[in-house]
Amino acid sequence: HTFIRPNKLRERFMDSSQSDFSPVTIVETTFGTGLDFLVALLTWQQCPTPKRNLHFISIEKHPLNRTDIERALRNWPQLDELSAELLRQYPPITAGCHLLSFYDGKVTLMLIYGDLKTDLECYSFTADAWFLSGFSPNRNPEMWSNDFFSLMAKRSTTGTTFSTFTSESGVQHELLNSGFEVSKQSG
Repeated sequence: HTFIRPNKLRERFMDSSQSDFSPVTIVETTFGTGLDFLVALLTWQQCPTPKRNLHFISIEKHPLNRTDIERALRNWPQLDELSAELLRQYPPITAGCHLLSFYDGKVTLMLIYGDLKTDLECYSFTADAWFLSGFSPNRNPEMWSNDFFSLMAKRSTTGTTFSTFTSESGVQHELLNSGFEVSKQSG
């Protein structure tokens, strides 16, 4: 409800109007258990071919260990097969960028262990969609900074979307100031 539908991922994966059939690039602000990645991967998997590839970028300042992720993902048995593949490739917790590949390279996960404030801007990308996850601005103010919203604007293009479960007026205001349109949707 929060990330797939509002970002029109099914439509994006099936959009053949892209002359170079470039991948759909999703940027997520916290990886956590990997659940958001797995749901995006499942959505991609369920789309018929031909479809655009998926490039998923996620940054995590405090990565969970493999055991904790495995335990958390047991709550979604419908994702067991995808979870097993993620866990098989899950990198050791060392700072930097880790590139994981699925479906013969058609899906890539760039997992960055680092700080959103300083590390995400070091990577070159243009986002089609932003998954703004993480704690609310009251619990994680550094994530919801002016610098981050500026980076979002710089790494987005016409048609880039975002979604978040945070609807605080300060976040809405900063997104509007960064050139995004903001609306609340059910879910």
